Amino acid sequence: MQHASFRQPLPPALRAQMSNGYALGSGAPRAFEVTPSAPAGALSATATDMARFMIAHLQAANGADTPLLKAATSAQMLTPQTRFAPPLNTMALGFYEIDVNGQRVVSHAGDTYSFHSQLFLFRDQGVGVFVALNSAGANGATGPIRRELLERFADRYFPAPAAAPAAAVDLALARQQARTLASFSYLDSRRAETGVGRSGVLSQTRLKALDDGVLQLPRLKQPNGQPSTFTPVAPWLWQATHGKLRLAAILKDGEPVGFAVDSSSPFNVFLRAEGYRSALWLKPALTLAAVILGLATLAWPIAALVRRRQGRTLAWPRRTHIAYRLSRIAAAFLLLVPVAALAVMTWASADFARLDARLDPAILALGIASVVAIIGGLAAMAWNLVQTVRAGRGVFARLWAVLLLAAAAVLAYVIVLMGQADFALTY
Repeated sequence: MQHASFRQPLPPALRAQMSNGYALGSGAPRAFEVTPSAPAGALSATATDMARFMIAHLQAANGADTPLLKAATSAQMLTPQTRFAPPLNTMALGFYEIDVNGQRVVSHAGDTYSFHSQLFLFRDQGVGVFVALNSAGANGATGPIRRELLERFADRYFPAPAAAPAAAVDLALARQQARTLASFSYLDSRRAETGVGRSGVLSQTRLKALDDGVLQLPRLKQPNGQPSTFTPVAPWLWQATHGKLRLAAILKDGEPVGFAVDSSSPFNVFLRAEGYRSALWLKPALTLAAVILGLATLAWPIAALVRRRQGRTLAWPRRTHIAYRLSRIAAAFLLLVPVAALAVMTWASADFARLDARLDPAILALGIASVVAIIGGLAAMAWNLVQTVRAGRGVFARLWAVLLLAAAAVLAYVIVLMGQADFALTY
């Protein structure tokens, strides 16, 4: 591999062979991507060198010792380690299964912001396929494109043998099982669980149960951009309506605890979100809380302007005035802190090179702001409720003060779930 390098950016001798990367093919080119975790994404290589890489693995997989790889080592690398979601594909060592048309195929993919590549090794045929795309495309099109390439290539060169007649599907059972899976919210098993890495905790996956036990997975798009649908073929097993992908439930003691899809089952499955952080109730609660705090924040200056225009004042005790103002400041701050955290993580996640020690001051500042928002916000809302009652204000004012306290508690809970108050610099 004479035209491959882990150096970032590339040495001058290799730069002319490097394609530009794009977010969209119609957009401006991006600068060379620097990946801090070098083993995962720093290698730049030509397709010719990747062909040599595949040939070396295919030779070893077929029992030939090579200068780079012994056959015994290859056999160990290609041996499945466990089954996360039987009967779907699973992980080996470095490679993962992606069998198609009865062929034993292993693969590995790589995705940065601009580049999306994948190699496929048809172990028993001595054939390898490598594809690299230099833009993300619209609606994450690179994933479906690579899958479509695999299936079309296999259909052309290694068509599946004639299938036996499919067993009849119990539609009543399929409908029940589809509704069961669609009734939960799911977290990726491959996720960050430390500090602000949990900022996306509410970005959970849902399934939708359609007619006749069909499941729709909006998150997984077809090449035409439409959500993928899966038709039941066996208990707790579905196959893509337009393709070869399978979706299977993950069962524990006969009950579903998650699901997986063939294209990602070796390295990511979808697990039921625990009740304490399930988006099923948390998203509606957060939406309502944000509306309440937002209304309180907006109504404060508007009401002040109206009173000023009409020459009116609030005949409240001084402490009631102070508690009222602090509660509105707290409402705004409780809304601002998670928005700031999402903005920081969105900015940092747009370039792997930003995820280093330079981000530490922002993470620590978010931690301090989060603690202030949680403690100060709850204290301000509680004091506002006490002062509202003591001042003898009306039923509506008391009810609103209770709602403000409840909304503040929800925002504080979400801030904790998002890891903003962890002060963790490893995420």
